[in-house]
This record gives sequence, structure tokens and C-alpha cells, in this order.
Amino acid sequence: MSASPDDRPASASGRSSPRRKRVASLITVFVVGFVILPLVIVGVIAHSVGPAMVPVYASTMTKVRRAELMRPYVVTRDPSITPMAAGEALYALRARPDASVRPALRPATPAAVTFPPADKALFSESSPWPGPSPTHLIDAAHKGLTRPQLDYLASISANPVWPVYATVARAPRVDIAGGEYKTPLPDDLSPYELPIPPFVRTKEIAYASVSRAALFLANGRAPQADTALRETIATGLHLIDDGNTMIDDLIGAVIVGIGRAGLEELYGATGNPELARLKASTDAFDKAQPASPAASAPPSDLLHMVTDSTLPRGFRYEVAMSLSASVCGSASRLFFGAPRETAEALTRARAQVVRTPAEGELFDLSTHVVDRARPAAAKQVNALGPRLMMAYMRIPAFLLHNSRISNCMAMYMLIGAMS
Repeated sequence: MSASPDDRPASASGRSSPRRKRVASLITVFVVGFVILPLVIVGVIAHSVGPAMVPVYASTMTKVRRAELMRPYVVTRDPSITPMAAGEALYALRARPDASVRPALRPATPAAVTFPPADKALFSESSPWPGPSPTHLIDAAHKGLTRPQLDYLASISANPVWPVYATVARAPRVDIAGGEYKTPLPDDLSPYELPIPPFVRTKEIAYASVSRAALFLANGRAPQADTALRETIATGLHLIDDGNTMIDDLIGAVIVGIGRAGLEELYGATGNPELARLKASTDAFDKAQPASPAASAPPSDLLHMVTDSTLPRGFRYEVAMSLSASVCGSASRLFFGAPRETAEALTRARAQVVRTPAEGELFDLSTHVVDRARPAAAKQVNALGPRLMMAYMRIPAFLLHNSRISNCMAMYMLIGAMS
């Protein structure tokens, strides 16, 4: 007599049902914990930190465009000066004797850029640097200076920095990257670890050049005063033309402005008719500028900006880095990488801005900001929470064979630690 269906033991399918549920739960936990949750975390952090990756240029672009008006006033270029020689000269001008040499930087031989502070009894007007204020100094030199004032200006003019300065000013082109960086750059280097280009000393030299021009004029050497100021304008334009950061663009524009102000004062003191043309061009430019220029580049414009040859190269370098890092803000790009149009735009931009091996190293470093492991960048993050978060992100990165997941987190944590 056969058993009824109700008397039969539980089927194998019934016995395995709880086991399947446990396996399904584990799979769910795995997917949520190591696939979905990392994407959510990266997305949340991208929303808060991401804007810091987009170049914020505010009035920098206006200053750069205004500096462009001074191109007719640069000194004659010397074709015998190589870009590398000029880059090394600029590095000597910018480097501080007491600065530590970072792994990516070449050892520096700083130029003698120490100028004696001005006695307030000699020059009473407040100054943006330790020397005399550049405002009204050339006009005062035209009217006549005291012997102590002339002696002080002579100490600035005798500084051995000026031949080095002339090398930069008169070079047809400056390999700023080649002069400063050791190549090849380390594989574990992040572009966010690169030091901010120093600018205090280059600004001081620009101010000192006005003092030097004032001394020339006081001694009846107006042509030499004109040349001294044109060297400053040429140096500032080199930072704009050959720089690799927005700081280079901004400081270059500031230095051009220092030279322009001195040249206007010189032309006014000597009755040079060129003053009218110089002022007319700058006045027309200033009147045409909007009252509130755009503060930053919209992320949607980065693709166009990186290939826009009318933009300063330093700005385009930073746009390239932002465009490369934009994969961290999209789930599809985080998994599959940047779309083809982004890669094509970066390839075109590289062909436009890279002229030397060192410039190529810097550009490639910027455009691979999330494609390669950056352990050195992670070492700069000291807080326990961010370090645990980066360690957690290495698990899905390993399981999915996608280093972008962990690298995006490391990049965001590094930006947060630096801000």
C-alpha cells in the first residue's frame, strides 16, 4: 500500500529552499556592499567634492586677456636661447634656497634674488613688497631723487639676478616643465601632489624691475629704463604662454600688469606719445568687459574648452585634468571609462599644447589621474575615516578589476584633505 502524498518526507527541493535563501541573501549583501554601495558613496562624495575639480577662473581670464594687449611691448627675442635654458633660468628665479626638493622636482640652484629692504625714511609710500612702492617711483625719479635714494636703487640694480631675468625674457619660448621636473615622473605620482608653482620671488623681481627702471631714468638712461620694463612684460607673457597651471596664467598677468604700469609712468614722465596708444587700447578693453565675469567653467563646457586654442595653456592643462577625472561622477563612466569623445578631445588637446617631453609627461599625468594606482596620493590622507573608506573601496576595485573605483575615492579624499 503506497503512502499518501501528505505522509511523504520533504522533497529535496523543499529541504534546499532555506539554503537557497541564504545564498541569495549573501549574494544580495555582496552586490549591495561591494557594487551598489561603493557607487553610491562615490556619487555622494562626487557631489560635494566634485566642484573643486572644475577650474574656477573668476577674473583670471580677464586679466590674461588684458595682458595680451602688451605683446607689442616685449623685448626682442634671442633665438640662441633654448627653451630648456630659459626653463632652467626661470626655475632658478622661482626656487627658494630653503625649499625642500620634492621627488618630482629637479635640484634647484636658486638665483640671488634677495633685495635689501627699503628704509621707510627713504620711501614713505606703502609698498606691496619689501622694496619701495612701484607707484609714482618712476615719476619721482624723473623729478629728482636724493643721493640715499639713488644709492638704494643702485643696490637693487647691481643684483646679479638681472642677467638670469633677461634670459627668460628674451627666450623665444620657455620649457617651464623641463626646467622644474625630473622625467620620467614617478608612476605613483598624483597631479594633486605637484607643488603649486612659487610666485613670491617672481613678483618681487617684477617690482624690483620698476626700481631698476627708476634708477636708469634718474641717471638719464630712459632707453634702458624702457628695456627693463619690457623684460618684465615679456617674462609675464612667458608664464601665460608656456605655463602649465592656472597659477602661471594668473601670476603672468599680474607681472605684465606691473610692467605695464611702470611703462605708462615712464612714458608719461618722458612725454612719449606711445602713452596715448597704450592707454587707449587698455581703456577700450576695460570698457568692453562684463561687470560680473563667469566664475568657473560649467562641467558641460570642459570638452570644448580643452581643445580651444584661444584659451591659456595652463588653464587647458587643468581642464584636461578635470575632464579626465569626470569619470568619477558617473556610474557608467566609473565602470566603462571615459566615452570616446572625451578620449578624442584629450588626444587633440595633447597635440596642441605639448611641445617638449616634460610637458607631455605633465599632460599624461593629468589625463591619467584615475586610470592608474596612486598609492603616494593616499599616503597624504592621515584621518582614520578617509583611510578606512579608501581601504574599503579597494575590495570592489579588486573584485571587479576596476582600479577607477578605488582611485576615484583616493582622489576625492586627497582633494578633501587639501581643501
